[in-house]
Amino acid sequence: MEELEGLIKLDFKSLNTIDEKIHCLTLKEHQGTKTFSMVIGSFEAYSIGTMLEKNYQSNRPMVYDLFKNALNSVNAFIKKVVVYKLDNDIFFSNLYFEISNKTIYLESRTSDAIIMALKYKAPIYIKREVFDSLIDENYIDKFLSKQIYELLNVGNSKVKNTAMINKLNKLMRKYIDMHDYKKASDIRDQIIKIKKLNSKS
Repeated sequence: MEELEGLIKLDFKSLNTIDEKIHCLTLKEHQGTKTFSMVIGSFEAYSIGTMLEKNYQSNRPMVYDLFKNALNSVNAFIKKVVVYKLDNDIFFSNLYFEISNKTIYLESRTSDAIIMALKYKAPIYIKREVFDSLIDENYIDKFLSKQIYELLNVGNSKVKNTAMINKLNKLMRKYIDMHDYKKASDIRDQIIKIKKLNSKS
């Protein structure tokens, strides 16, 4: 696990869509398996998506491109991003710049900071105390996965039982509270399948 002054390095892992307005960005520790996710808007998700497309070229600069061009024009660059606090399920971050051999930092929305870090290929860090405060998803994941398995493998006679869909909705909410939007999305897909099956019977 790579650390720098009490910081843990993070890597981009994935970008997933919950629905047309909700997207989740997942990061993982650089030398480990622990991950966490955060909700980002459609614009931010689109910006990250375009960066993942190797041959994508925009006719006009987007706001993040404009910011990068402005930094380049004064020979400044992004040095790192530090996620320093988690409060009320909101991550707080600082964006560090180097300009004229001086390092300065500005408060930034975490999604914006990460996008700029990805554009500059700058490292992303999280404070150890914030990282350690994140839920131990491994244990909870095993517990909830067992419940999901049992719910989805009931007999056909119980498929119409709305209580099962309600339970799945509760499990989906738990994963959202854990910031695991990928699994929440998987459960949502199962709920949709069950509802379709009910409508046909």
